[in-house]
Amino acid sequence: MSVKRQLSSNENLNKIPRTTNLITCFEHFSNEIYYEIFDYLDGCSTHKAFSNLNSRFQQLLTSSKYNLKISMQDDSTTNVEYICTNVILPNKHRIISIHLWNTYSIQHFFQHCSIDLSFFRLRSIILYGISSLQLQVRLASLTFLPSLHEFTCYINDNQSQINDIYHRFFQMPSLKYLSLSIPTDDEVNVLKPCDTVEHPSHIETMIISHKCTIPILTSILRCTPYIKYLTCQMLIESDNELTTDVCLSLPNLTHITMDYCAMRFFKFEAFIKQISSSVKVLKLQHFESQHYIDPNRWKQLVSQNMPYLRKFLVCCTVVTNADFRNNHRNAFIHQLTSKLWIAQTWTIELRIANSEMSYLIQKPPLKSVDQKMNSANGMKLSITNHRGIERITYFRLHFAPIVRAVRFSDLHISFSKISSYGFTTILESLPNLQSLEVSTLPVQQWSTLNEEDSETLQHIINTNSIKTVRQWMNLDLLHFLIKLCPRMEHFEVNWVEASAVENLVRVVLMKHATHIRELHYFECCVLNETDALVGQVKKLIDTEKLLSDYKISQNGNKLSLRWKPSL
Repeated sequence: MSVKRQLSSNENLNKIPRTTNLITCFEHFSNEIYYEIFDYLDGCSTHKAFSNLNSRFQQLLTSSKYNLKISMQDDSTTNVEYICTNVILPNKHRIISIHLWNTYSIQHFFQHCSIDLSFFRLRSIILYGISSLQLQVRLASLTFLPSLHEFTCYINDNQSQINDIYHRFFQMPSLKYLSLSIPTDDEVNVLKPCDTVEHPSHIETMIISHKCTIPILTSILRCTPYIKYLTCQMLIESDNELTTDVCLSLPNLTHITMDYCAMRFFKFEAFIKQISSSVKVLKLQHFESQHYIDPNRWKQLVSQNMPYLRKFLVCCTVVTNADFRNNHRNAFIHQLTSKLWIAQTWTIELRIANSEMSYLIQKPPLKSVDQKMNSANGMKLSITNHRGIERITYFRLHFAPIVRAVRFSDLHISFSKISSYGFTTILESLPNLQSLEVSTLPVQQWSTLNEEDSETLQHIINTNSIKTVRQWMNLDLLHFLIKLCPRMEHFEVNWVEASAVENLVRVVLMKHATHIRELHYFECCVLNETDALVGQVKKLIDTEKLLSDYKISQNGNKLSLRWKPSL
């Protein structure tokens, strides 16, 4: 009976009209599919691969439907000349992008090609490693290209007036995106003030990768009233800066990013107030001032002048000198411990790195993919290669009063060299830790602790409340952290080779049975992960009876295990 049903089913399938033709040969693809494939390749590679195959591909390559993208990073003079003669010049009307990735390609390209109005579809140009003099010459012919929307330029010297270069860009009628990089070790020539603009630029996104003063940046912004996204690599204070009021109208400016800002706060405050009325995202990756800046001043600046702000980040350096210790430290501690930050979804992270301290303010707090690593009270401490940690007197003088008073619950620590004494000193100062993240931490000295340090470490083991631990793969470190944190509930290990995953899972689950009984979540970030990994780990757990009731899953390179916590 089952055979009859099978035959009947086959007969029904045979009655279905076969309207779909199977494609069994590469040449049978439609033209549209080929154009999609070509879109992922630059025109030079496409021409080299397909031009001499047959007449059909020859027609595809010469069709007006195919827009060419030129990308050159070849150091061969012959190759550059061939591409210019056989690919670029015959197809100027079809080229939409020209990206030249080194000085050699730029020099030889312009020996054989001149970009003029016949490149009327050209939308994007990248020149990586051009001299300022050569750029000035080339911009004269590029200024009036009708379709040019994006220009990225990396200048390899600083020999010309930046004023002339910028105003050439501002004259481009269709330009929407500009990224200009000039060596930051040199001071740029001052951009002439631009009080009146006859024909304002329509640039919407601008990345300024060179040193800027407020007058220079003000002049640039006066010429770009439609700007939406601004990134400035380095904003610095000039000694001969005139203290004039900034008057700018930038209603479309919603995103501001500054990688490095070094100036007195009142000058920055006066400037940012004038340009930030519509800002939604403000990021100051590193703000440096000779004078202490109260964290609350940032909050006042944002709250009173940026009504549409959704995201805010500033990392501000604190000079921990005698003036700070005597006059500002208590106020600083008060700011860090204020409940108003947490109540209004602001967080402060304290960073100690390379003998300097900084605080990071975020609104709202950045949330990791896995919420369990978030600190309970929003207070995080990061310590990285701080030389003062090895000098206990220095640490106690500068940082211990702050660390103890703030009641940090989240610690991220990374050292290339630290003694067992230095490490226990840090932990002893943080009795409220709930989360611990360790990037690199040599452990060879921990097995040879003296009696006093051993007692201190044992006290930390007996009293700490660390529930969440994250580390970079190192078995010695893993064993130490398991011993250090017997009450951990969540454990994450990063950068694990796929071949080491099974042994890692075995070690962790065996320690769960004997040392870390409260553990109920384990995750590892795997290098070179494979689809078979889940099956292999499941087989290991079941065969060796490491867990009885659990869930295992893999999301990308993350392998996770969950089970019910022990009673």
